[in-house]
Amino acid sequence: MKNINLKLIIVAIIFISTVCVGNSKKQKKEKNRKQMSKIENAQKLESETKSEEEENINLPKNSSKEEIINLFNHWVKNPNTVLIGIEKWKFRKDTYIAVIKSMPDEDADYSIDNEQLFVGMIDASSDLKIISISDNLSNMKIDWNHTLIHYPWNEEGDDVDKSEIDYRLNQFSSDTDLNRNCPRFDFHKFQISKDEFAFGIRFEAWNGFSGGGNGYFVLLLFRNETNVFGDMDKIKCVFAQPMKFYEFYRACFEPGCEDHYHDEWEGENILCLLPSQHNGFYDIQVRKKKYVNNMGDKYPKNWKMNFHWDAKAKMYKPLD
Repeated sequence: MKNINLKLIIVAIIFISTVCVGNSKKQKKEKNRKQMSKIENAQKLESETKSEEEENINLPKNSSKEEIINLFNHWVKNPNTVLIGIEKWKFRKDTYIAVIKSMPDEDADYSIDNEQLFVGMIDASSDLKIISISDNLSNMKIDWNHTLIHYPWNEEGDDVDKSEIDYRLNQFSSDTDLNRNCPRFDFHKFQISKDEFAFGIRFEAWNGFSGGGNGYFVLLLFRNETNVFGDMDKIKCVFAQPMKFYEFYRACFEPGCEDHYHDEWEGENILCLLPSQHNGFYDIQVRKKKYVNNMGDKYPKNWKMNFHWDAKAKMYKPLD
């Protein structure tokens, strides 16, 4: 009887061991399968992930960057031209919005004032063609007098007299690192009148200097004016305001420095289209979204600024 019990125990041990080994192999196989799946997914994600510049380039089917750039040749005077953004605009069938920048030849005396920046509207229903284009926007001034957004500091970190601000759009697109300074299309439903939609483009500028840096973000709204250039329409900027900023200043970088502290500010506004109208166009209101800092600075609690359509200037102007 004892021998029978011993045999049963041995058989049970062998069975349990076999099951455990089988389960262990099965678990190991499942673990390997999951690891391989993660690797394959990571490789797939890596192959599909685009750089920031590439994400901003969504070309019409069967077209190339060179083909888009060539469409602008009639207006561009500089030899070095790059496509810094193109995106399909959903509020007009088969239509793309493109942004190009051109710079002088490397051998020429370089000046930021010689850069060109154009926004074009492209019909992609058949053969690609420009149906509307802006003026050169490079030197367009950004209004900093009707916003809560911090105004730019100079390279020494000193305050700038607000009345003397001359911050132009080319300072938001002059950096050769297009991954950082390329425009961001904003195609929200900007319905500026009963039958008309505007489109938005956001530009950013980063300034770095010893002890800190700052970044500023502006929003431009564009409207398509018909039959301005004969049979071609004109894209006109009808609204341009700073909408966001970030500033960081550090007094000392050395470990153990008694003056080891930093100042930090961040602020953002939002844009709203109001039901009220002036001259057939809906009013725009810019509101404070958030303003934070570690310096104890106080900001107006419910700051806002209204913009009305100016029929003579054909653009939005602040209601002072």
